Amino acid sequence: MISLTENIMNNNPIQSIKIKHLWGEYNLQWDSLNPDVNILVGINGSGKSTVLRILWAVLHKDEETLDKFGKELFVAIKFEDGSHATRENDAITIKGKSIPSRAFLSTFDTPILDKERLKKDESSLDQELDFLIYQRRKDKPVNFTNYRLKATVPKYAVYIANNVNHFFTEIINPLFEKTEKKIDIDEFTNELIFHKRDNVIKLTDLSSGEKQMLILLFSLFLMENEPHIVLMDEPEASLHIEWQQKLIDIMRAVNPNCQFIISTHSPSIFGKGWMDKVVHIEKLKA
Repeated sequence: MISLTENIMNNNPIQSIKIKHLWGEYNLQWDSLNPDVNILVGINGSGKSTVLRILWAVLHKDEETLDKFGKELFVAIKFEDGSHATRENDAITIKGKSIPSRAFLSTFDTPILDKERLKKDESSLDQELDFLIYQRRKDKPVNFTNYRLKATVPKYAVYIANNVNHFFTEIINPLFEKTEKKIDIDEFTNELIFHKRDNVIKLTDLSSGEKQMLILLFSLFLMENEPHIVLMDEPEASLHIEWQQKLIDIMRAVNPNCQFIISTHSPSIFGKGWMDKVVHIEKLKA
């Protein structure tokens, strides 16, 4: 699922993360985070996803979630400009004028035999993608339909048209070439049309991996190149191997101004060029 907060226009990535008394068992210190890509690696159950959830909860002042990790939990997040967010003694404090926007992207990793859960998660993917593309909910004003409507304002028309054209011709449609799928925009209804060969298909006919990739890329596109901190929990789930290997490059092509903090148990899937961004969670524990 995706949770977005308000946009703040300056780039101010996380520099360090300190966690103490997690479940009353261990401490963690992560210094010198990269401003672009950080890949947190560990076996299942090592706590890598927990680190991301704690980080998200502090930045969103979600005390209820933090309580699940223990009343004594201490968290200190420092940003590049010296701003910081802290959780101590059941209180969350955020100090600084330039805490950037945050987005938490959590993938679905559903056992194929769990029919009921699979059905539920497929429905969630369909709804999230529908919300991102169309104007379906009042609490989700940021969507692709509204973005394209900006083109009706003359001073934005060329800019919006060029951005949309580049997004589909250079990013989206090349990903679907091997499965003979293509996405077009109906110029009259403003709706997306999904094609497979010469047939029109429904959004619900896409695979889980295809829906997840579209949710991710539309979310990044709608940030309009503004700086965000993007937390991603095992984004490789349900993506075929070719997409896994291209994932970071594609995300940065859509929005190069994000700081990505990614958890995974398989760092090699992200292809060449990113191994220097890998940090093993066991080396951060004390």
